Amino acid sequence: MLYLYLIILCGLSGVLGRLGGKGGHWWANTKMRDFGVPACMLVAVLVKGVTAPWWVHFFSFGLMFGACTTYWDRLFGYDNFWFHGFVMGLAYVLYYIVTGHWILFAIRCIIIAIWMGGWSKFWKKDWVEEGGRYATLPLTVFLM
Repeated sequence: MLYLYLIILCGLSGVLGRLGGKGGHWWANTKMRDFGVPACMLVAVLVKGVTAPWWVHFFSFGLMFGACTTYWDRLFGYDNFWFHGFVMGLAYVLYYIVTGHWILFAIRCIIIAIWMGGWSKFWKKDWVEEGGRYATLPLTVFLM
């Protein structure tokens, strides 16, 4: 059942990530991504059975929300999806502080950075590019 739940969460995370970039409608704006992707990740963490104090879940949701809100264009002068992915990985630092699995933390941050940067470089259709960037995030709970 874990795999089924994660596949559903991957699809939902991808759809919400895309809706966050679509804009123009009340149901398609950045808050769909900003709230939706962290919510999918929180459910994935809970479904996977990652144990942590309540405040780790709470603040990690907030950090993931913050990570979803920028592509770091003010810092780099362009949408840097490589760095965006890395920061998405960094958002879960509290889980690794609690568990002490620093190598898995580093691996997860690097994998997400490579995935999001590489995926965005490869795909030019916005619905594939945006959806694909966020669709795989729930799978990264296996590195927790």
